Amino acid sequence: LKDIHYNFKMEEIYSAPLAKGDYLGELELFIGNERIGSTPLIAGEEVKKAPFYMNFIRFWRSLFNRR
Repeated sequence: LKDIHYNFKMEEIYSAPLAKGDYLGELELFIGNERIGSTPLIAGEEVKKAPFYMNFIRFWRSLFNRR
């Protein structure tokens, strides 16, 4: 097989909240250097923003999980 690879094209880093159906970017498919196709990347479901206390818990855990 030839060199098959893909590339994610996203204009920004996304964070919650996201609505189902939001456009997130594009997935490109290549064989060698030739782009053979692409498809949009769409949010498959809603992603709600986490409550403040969940962000605090994640931050606290990250302090102790560093190696």
